[in-house]
Amino acid sequence: QVLPNPGLRELLRLVELRDAFVEAQIRRHEECPSPPGDTVLAALQGRDPGVQGGPLSPPRLHMALVDLFIGGTETTAAALAWAVAFLLHRPELQERLRAELWRELGPTGTPQAGDTGRLPLLHATVTETLRLRPPAPLALPHCARRHTSVGGIPVPAGSILIPNLLAAQQDPDTWHHPEAFLPERFLVPGAPWRALVPFGCGARSCLGEGLARAELFVFLGRILQEFRLEPPAPGVLPCLEVSAGTVLRCPPFRVRMVPCQPP
Repeated sequence: QVLPNPGLRELLRLVELRDAFVEAQIRRHEECPSPPGDTVLAALQGRDPGVQGGPLSPPRLHMALVDLFIGGTETTAAALAWAVAFLLHRPELQERLRAELWRELGPTGTPQAGDTGRLPLLHATVTETLRLRPPAPLALPHCARRHTSVGGIPVPAGSILIPNLLAAQQDPDTWHHPEAFLPERFLVPGAPWRALVPFGCGARSCLGEGLARAELFVFLGRILQEFRLEPPAPGVLPCLEVSAGTVLRCPPFRVRMVPCQPP
């Protein structure tokens, strides 16, 4: 009342809606006598017999689900937008992807998360998008517990280190033409898969990595099955410049989605 802040009030209102949605999902699963089909929540609640360890406490369970919810929407949407933008710049790659989808899945099949082996070019396209434009360019901060060094640079004890995933995945010592969108790089023997860290690495890597990868693979595959992506006018292509932010978002662009049918 003293210092009105409409933006903050709207944010708090949306947080309340989010929390109410998450709590409703938890209650729905708690009232279910048998483990639910969505095994992620079952595992977090400690009800999945294939998962070691006990259940999370209620606050931790709530925030773990919030992390998955946010990680599976905003960052995935940003990565999908980048994939579409890159494909507008490479229409011939679009056609190859569509041919792979139609050849492997037929006129009625749909891509599933487990089809990465059947659809290697689609898998490589998703992977290259995550390499060139990781949804979160910076990983979580880490504190050096003792004096050490990284790449020959001294790191005193107590230093805070923030891994730069965007820079790491465009290191010219590892990647040939690091700033180019080349999914084909992952289709040749010896591709540097181990250098990929779009979701961080180690114990504090992104909790929603598997979900995000699956969503990108399925969503992009379905889009390419049904539509040909074209610029709104000849030569009007998306800007691919990166702007600083917690999430790497593609600059706004327009796209024509033209329905297409298998041959």
